[in-house]
Amino acid sequence: MSARSRNAVWRIACFLHWVGIQPSIQAGNYRRKYQFLMDQYCALPLSLRREARRRGRQAIREFGLKGAASDLFPAAVFASRGKKNARAQQLAELLSRSPDRCSTCRSSWGPRRHKRCWSSQEDAEAFRMLTDSTLSVYPCPARTESLQFHLGHRKPDPNKNRSLILFSHPR
Repeated sequence: MSARSRNAVWRIACFLHWVGIQPSIQAGNYRRKYQFLMDQYCALPLSLRREARRRGRQAIREFGLKGAASDLFPAAVFASRGKKNARAQQLAELLSRSPDRCSTCRSSWGPRRHKRCWSSQEDAEAFRMLTDSTLSVYPCPARTESLQFHLGHRKPDPNKNRSLILFSHPR
């Protein structure tokens, strides 16, 4: 479903509705709905079509397309996408819990970019799981009086002994 085809259906339905004609919205995809609504719209006399466009555009300017069409379609059509919006709401809530930035720890992106501080390790961990699970949570090295946490990528420790995995090919 593209926003363009959905908006076209909503617009034609608004035109019909604002001149007192109940739009017949059939089940199916937006292309089929658009065809049914355009058939209904084109069956109107020319003067009524002009009046429908005038009143519909006026209502769309006043209420917005979504507001003008909200009574015409079931509420499920206007429901926000749950998973995407739920994640965005969680991110916004977590970001609001971390309003300050560390004045001493700088980001690697530039000298004026300070790292975000998290007041609890749980909040930092929750933010890490929502954004990038490869990040690690570590305590701020500069703030010793109040425990704060940062997120960052860990550099591999060259002192650690790494075992190599060798793949053998069958002969």
